Amino acid sequence: MLLVVPVSNTDDNLIEDFIKIFNLFGPYDQHELLVVCRPSDKDYGMRVYDGITKDIDWKKQNFHAFAGDGPAGWPVGPNFYWRWTADYLLEQDNKLPWLWLELDMTPLCKNWANKLDAGYRKCKKPFMGNFGDTTTVSGHGKLVKLCKHLVGAAVYPPKIDVYSKIWEHVAEINTAWDVLCQWEFVPLSHETKLIQFCFRTQNYRVEMDPMDPTRYIMIGDDTNGFPGQWEFDAPVDFDNAVILHGCNDGSLARLLYETYS
Repeated sequence: MLLVVPVSNTDDNLIEDFIKIFNLFGPYDQHELLVVCRPSDKDYGMRVYDGITKDIDWKKQNFHAFAGDGPAGWPVGPNFYWRWTADYLLEQDNKLPWLWLELDMTPLCKNWANKLDAGYRKCKKPFMGNFGDTTTVSGHGKLVKLCKHLVGAAVYPPKIDVYSKIWEHVAEINTAWDVLCQWEFVPLSHETKLIQFCFRTQNYRVEMDPMDPTRYIMIGDDTNGFPGQWEFDAPVDFDNAVILHGCNDGSLARLLYETYS
């Protein structure tokens, strides 16, 4: 598998924690690495690249800065990163499935990349990840669920153009690429428990399981503020997940590092 790590200046608070837990939960000698960034964020990208290659063996490793900075902010910034990464992989004739490994994704165990790769190959579908609700808000402030999309931090097929016509336009549209591509991706996707989706969670800690006083859990706080009962503060699913997507303050990585190092 190819692990693609997009890095920008907005990730500054996550970089050191990501490096420490990433290095702790290897190995990666069966995988390839690609760190991508915009030119103006090259220093941030190199911090990540150096941090996860200095003492780790990779099958192959590479760093790529895009031709230009592109737009910033959400969602056009992430759209720009994802679109031009997919384009670069086509130019390089990439033959590996690739994980879009954002810095708010936290490995949960040793050999997590090997386990994720095995799960992808077993599922026999081009895409693998979490299904998220595509939503809107009514005039009365009610959250309305419309359909499902494949959350962007997912495993993608080697060549995206085989499965999508929309991909090369996402950088020009002010809607998140995973929502824009949902009608193409979801029918070809496997929904996995190997990636746990806990969007915009913080302040991870160990506490007693309220359902079982003999058991302890790791859990964070939901900071989304979405209307209605739509929350992501589930305990870390160590029984099924190998990586968690969504901790945006580094607290889960720090807690895991303190526990297992």
